Amino acid sequence: MLKAVSRLLVASVFIYGGIDSVRKPDGRAKKVAKVGIPYAREATMANGAAMAASGVALGLGILPKYASIALSLLLVPMTLVGHPFWGEEDP
Repeated sequence: MLKAVSRLLVASVFIYGGIDSVRKPDGRAKKVAKVGIPYAREATMANGAAMAASGVALGLGILPKYASIALSLLLVPMTLVGHPFWGEEDP
């Protein structure tokens, strides 16, 4: 029971974020375009759709290991583009 609830709670973050990326991609697409990825808006929406689908699979317990692997792979480019901390200057 605890395992199922935990999976649902973790999955909800990815489902919400993925759907938000599909519905409102423009803000994120600007960051993606700055890095030089072509078709930034479409890439953002595709990443969001894959994240939402993987989150649903994880939440429902459908191939949870593969869903977790997919989510971790999807997080790498999203983190590199969305949180470039190495470019920040220390005041």
